[in-house]
Amino acid sequence: MGSFKKTFIAFAFLSYLYSFNICAKEYVLTMEHSLTQSEYDSVLDEMGKEAKLLRHTNPVKEVVFVLRNTEKKLIGTLVAFEFHGSLMVDILFIDKQNRLKGYGSKLIATAVKYAKKTGLDFVTVNTMDFWNAVPFYKSHGFFVEHVSYGYKNNSKMYIMRKNLD
Repeated sequence: MGSFKKTFIAFAFLSYLYSFNICAKEYVLTMEHSLTQSEYDSVLDEMGKEAKLLRHTNPVKEVVFVLRNTEKKLIGTLVAFEFHGSLMVDILFIDKQNRLKGYGSKLIATAVKYAKKTGLDFVTVNTMDFWNAVPFYKSHGFFVEHVSYGYKNNSKMYIMRKNLD
């Protein structure tokens, strides 16, 4: 399942159905739990074509690193996108039983190594203050590029970046 789908699922608390009329054609707008894999791939493909046409950049590409134990159980994952010369980390997840064992560090180091090998210029990640992940990312060479305010309960989003040499 793609990152876009996972992000969409996180916000799909309720399902709504709206009908509206545009240009004498009937359209139905729904809030769904996910796109089909074919639809998701098509979205990435179209985004990539437009990026190449408008900015002469490579297509958007999803990159997924998965860490499993010997029984094939998911321990952690990092989902990112190659986007306009950067690697945008969308999800870094380690299951609760395996946190603080260095697995997150292994995943982020692998992603950075991949970005360097691929010729990307930098890696970005967004994190919320209540996850207390800023020190983790700083320990891996990221710096806070921007702080976004106005979230519920006075929360902040940190947009972090690591430049690649």
